[in-house]
Amino acid sequence: MIPASKYLPAILLLEFALALALRTHSLNERPMHADEAVQALKFGQLLETGHYEYDPEHFHGPTLYYSTLPIAWLRNQENLKEIDEHTVRLVSAIFGSLLLLSLFWLRDGLGPIGTVSTGALMAVSPAMVYYSRYYIQESILITFTAGMLACGWRYTRTPKLTWAVGTGGFAGLLHATKESSLIVFLAVATALVICRLSKNRSQTLDSTTFNLTKRQVLLHHGLAAFVLAALISATFYSSFLTNLPGIPDSLLSPFIYSLEQGHEKSFYYYLKLLIGLEGGLGVFSSEFSIFALAIVGTVMTFGNNGPSESTGQPGRFITYYTLVLFIIYSLIPYKTPWLVLSILLGLVFLAGAGLQGLYDRYQKRLPRLGLIALLFIASILLVRGMYLTNFRFYADARNPYAYVHPNSDVLEIAQRLQNLAEVSPDGRQMQIKVISEEYWPLPWYLRRFENIGYWNELPANPDSLVIIVSTKLQEALDAKLLKKYQTEYRGLRPGVILLIYVEKELWNRYIAEINREL
Repeated sequence: MIPASKYLPAILLLEFALALALRTHSLNERPMHADEAVQALKFGQLLETGHYEYDPEHFHGPTLYYSTLPIAWLRNQENLKEIDEHTVRLVSAIFGSLLLLSLFWLRDGLGPIGTVSTGALMAVSPAMVYYSRYYIQESILITFTAGMLACGWRYTRTPKLTWAVGTGGFAGLLHATKESSLIVFLAVATALVICRLSKNRSQTLDSTTFNLTKRQVLLHHGLAAFVLAALISATFYSSFLTNLPGIPDSLLSPFIYSLEQGHEKSFYYYLKLLIGLEGGLGVFSSEFSIFALAIVGTVMTFGNNGPSESTGQPGRFITYYTLVLFIIYSLIPYKTPWLVLSILLGLVFLAGAGLQGLYDRYQKRLPRLGLIALLFIASILLVRGMYLTNFRFYADARNPYAYVHPNSDVLEIAQRLQNLAEVSPDGRQMQIKVISEEYWPLPWYLRRFENIGYWNELPANPDSLVIIVSTKLQEALDAKLLKKYQTEYRGLRPGVILLIYVEKELWNRYIAEINREL
């Protein structure tokens, strides 16, 4: 059998290319989620003004926005009206693909088979692909997490200052991405303590891993890592030292962050999401293969026969880390599906470790061929789930990752208003009033209109060339209108219906233009 280690770099690069292709294909096809739209508009402010100010109550860390700047510059986009879905989502796609490159540093911990398997699972994981096509912080978060863990692992093997500051650098970037990364730090610290207290220390943190006799060197390295992490985090949160209050705000944010109501879920939500019991696409369109292989990895690490040579040392740490992370996230009532990525990252590492453990334990050709078949079947199931969730049901309520997601009507609303603007004497300056408690992501799609306003309740004078109103306010609106309108219904997302009022004269112009073209 061809030794995987010989071709490991080439295989990882091929897996990286596959991951990048899947994450960048048709990035503008899916409607923007409300959270994406909010983030994109905030980036637009940074792009136009060059200024960013951290908001500890409503928004996460700034690395997402600053990382988008180079892409916008390369595409010669200078303001909010010019940027598009491809620009903003490309950031997540790139980071979601770079995640695989962290495996170069983890290859001796996972083993060659484990490394290749982990890369394959990362490349086609439905959730990892889906949220790498989403303009939110999560794909950046897990990439920096993987970088921190990888550098930390390298430091345990070779305790040099380079790996110490690498760990600190990624930790700083991790915190600058999301304040809730404190949960990740807590899980890492807890896992390290458990490993240290483990009776079987020779299989966790022995003298060949952490050279604890050099306490002074370790102290200096730890201090250097902490200082670098603090400097990086402070630089981002202070907007490169132009907004110093952002530094203490980032530390207070986990205690004052404003969580929306309605996202409370049971303790078992993330477990059900991972094994395919959430949504309507079924078990074989979920992360079930990864979850099952992660169980194998855990068994191989803690089984009666002991861990394999390749996976023993990191396996226990990753198991403790993932379990602690899973418990913390499950105990928090506020839950959204993208938060599962941090848990999934640990499960993918365990899955790869499990496959390496099986490969090490069974030396004969037939069992190893069976192992290849197992990985192939797991990958096929994941590819099926990845295709369904990302390229077929990408905005469907049955897709557990398309959480309270806008449907295609949002695109049709934007197109309708564009067509109306083309026949209106005012063009994109035509007056539009949006009256609804829920209207996101419409501000993103209507960002090019210059005379648009948003209300949560009826204004004193609601008449306008175009009115977009929630059906809850329809009766009250009709009682106040003075003009005549043509109306049509459009869905914003499941359970939220909007009504579009078009001033009658403008509507007649629009119909006349359609008839002329016919």
